[in-house]
Amino acid sequence: MRRALPIAILLLAGCARSEDASITVDMNQIAPDIVLRNNAEEEIAVGTWREATQDNSPALEFADATGQPGVSLRCAERGGLMLQRHGAGQAGGNPSISISVGRERRDVPAQLIDGGLLRATLTSGDPLITALGGAATPIGVRAVGAAPLLLPPGPPLSAFVARCAASQAPPAIAGNAVAPAANAAAPATNGAAAR
Repeated sequence: MRRALPIAILLLAGCARSEDASITVDMNQIAPDIVLRNNAEEEIAVGTWREATQDNSPALEFADATGQPGVSLRCAERGGLMLQRHGAGQAGGNPSISISVGRERRDVPAQLIDGGLLRATLTSGDPLITALGGAATPIGVRAVGAAPLLLPPGPPLSAFVARCAASQAPPAIAGNAVAPAANAAAPATNGAAAR
């Protein structure tokens, strides 16, 4: 037994040393959120989500400590969502807004609007809308000509996205106007005129 103990220790030490300690792990494949958020330039932005009105439409803005909006959201047609990056400056040939929520990431094509506003639209049913509405982790926003932002999730964001998603019905027609489909005449049969 006394002789077996040193031999067992040598065998165990040899097994422990036989592992390859030079294995590298690509953290972008395992935990991209951790890598993204460890960059010193991307700390969670200081500010608040607030309700606002833009072009006579309800909006949700993330305003910094000075009260200036950095990002805003507006409901688009039929349950879609407009993403707007304020202060984007000049965008290149194919402007886009890069959005990341958890593991959902995408470069969304955008238009540069006068005044340095970059606007992208997500259509109803887009998985990114669902990710924004249910965000439990910070939301990354990048655009050419603007500093990257890491926005906090929260109830105001979830509630606003839910309201936009619920607005999937076509807009109501104001006044006494009749919807075009209801205003169409039935086809005439046997040469008789439609009534």
